[in-house]
Amino acid sequence: MRYSVCVIDNDIPAAGAQAQALQVKDSDLLNASNLQLLLQKEQWGDQVLRNLIEKLLTQTDADGVSPKWEVYGFTNPSFYINAINDGFFRSDLLVFDWEYPGAQNTSGINPESILKEILDRTFCLVFIFSKADKKAEIEAILAKPEFQQYKERLQYLDKSTPEGEQTDALLQSAERMYAENFSFKFAGVLRRRSVQCADQILSDMGRASLNDVKNLLVVGHGGKKDFIDFLAERFRTSIAGPNVYDLVEQIPESAAAPAIDATLASKVWSYRLYFQQETGDDLVRRGDIVAAGGEVLLILSADCDLVRFWLKNLGIINAVALHDLDQSNATLKEMLTVCVKHDLLKPMIGSLLGRIGDLSEGPFVLPFVPTGESLKNFVAIPKDLVSRRVPTPAGWGEFSKNARKAHPMKYAYWDGAQRLCTVSEPFLTPIVQHVFNTIGGTGVPDYPEHMKEILKKILEDFSTASAAVAPVPAPPPVVEPAPNPAPVPVEQPMPVPAAPPSQPAAAVASAEIQQPAVVENPAPAVAQDPPADATAPAATPTEDV
Repeated sequence: MRYSVCVIDNDIPAAGAQAQALQVKDSDLLNASNLQLLLQKEQWGDQVLRNLIEKLLTQTDADGVSPKWEVYGFTNPSFYINAINDGFFRSDLLVFDWEYPGAQNTSGINPESILKEILDRTFCLVFIFSKADKKAEIEAILAKPEFQQYKERLQYLDKSTPEGEQTDALLQSAERMYAENFSFKFAGVLRRRSVQCADQILSDMGRASLNDVKNLLVVGHGGKKDFIDFLAERFRTSIAGPNVYDLVEQIPESAAAPAIDATLASKVWSYRLYFQQETGDDLVRRGDIVAAGGEVLLILSADCDLVRFWLKNLGIINAVALHDLDQSNATLKEMLTVCVKHDLLKPMIGSLLGRIGDLSEGPFVLPFVPTGESLKNFVAIPKDLVSRRVPTPAGWGEFSKNARKAHPMKYAYWDGAQRLCTVSEPFLTPIVQHVFNTIGGTGVPDYPEHMKEILKKILEDFSTASAAVAPVPAPPPVVEPAPNPAPVPVEQPMPVPAAPPSQPAAAVASAEIQQPAVVENPAPAVAQDPPADATAPAATPTEDV
């Protein structure tokens, strides 16, 4: 595995005469070729820094040929910030020099604020590169609360350490993070796939003019959102691919259940449940969580109604109230415990719409809602519906008839309202459906107690019988050759007895008179041995067939 490392240090001699002659600019990103030229042509005032960069450039993989590092450099952290703003350059590791000229003056570089901005803006391992006399100062700064969330990717690298040990420390940290940290492991492939996706979109849409895109992609009245949704779907399908799936397969199973970091878990789930970025168009949308007039609301009005707000909704916005889930909220406690004791509000909730203890169905918890600097938890009560009428915007009288019909609802028209975030899919649609089902659901009468007992007994008997009838499965029967079956009697023609001696006519007539009467619908005749008859000859014994 090859990692990229960027060294930020004002002692890189990119402004020297030889560097200028080689057209190396000290304000630009310095690649490995630039740094190699500086090693060969320029004088270095900081020999420790020179040795580190030389070691990074010359280290190779096990094959002895492939470079172990992709090495870059900047002479000033501000140039690194500019590169981040341009959006193209990122590195896995950053060696950050702590000391710059004028750092102690308000007009100079403040390494603390620059470091915080770098940590906030991009993901990388940061090694603070400084002399031992600065170690206590640096450690005191890194102990501040604002740096605690980054402590896993912040390390101190002593300049007095031999360069071999310095690069070993960089490599060991990189390999540990690659094995354990999500962002470090997935950073390269996700960035690469994102750029590839953008290139593919641009290539596929290369023939489209600006008017084509507006007329063909921006449908309805969503405007910017329609275009963003189109791009988002392309990125989603592009990122999902074998490279990402292969990395997922490499994530090892934990030998034991790890200890859960509640703060980290809340941040991850907040990121999954809510879309927090600015939308850029000021439109109010279904699923928005809004702080307005001292209350927090979840917008229920449909998007197709909000984009023709005064035509479809007559200026009325519909929402469900969210109640702060906090110990100090006496109003919520009183509301939830009207018929349920405090100890019946069981804490276990199995899903976003999971039932809260012994409460009636309906109320649910919306956890980890971003409200600026913190995450807050709310209880949504579907039957606590809220409607607010928003006045028409300024200049409404000058709007044309068509402009009035097609005018959307915007936050600028809702005095004091601020969007906190929007519930993401696949959570939003079930939430809205749950609210409407709770409000308008159709119920059936409850059974009386004796009927409940009867049904309970029926189910208990069924369960007991099922358990008794379900023995341990027997082994499959051994199939043995079937014995020769006993001969089955086959209907054969009755043996015709020898004709009796001729009788006088009178005897025959007498016999006919003695025959029984014929019964209608007689039973089918059953073949049987003929009756013994004195006139019939004796049957001859025969062998079994």
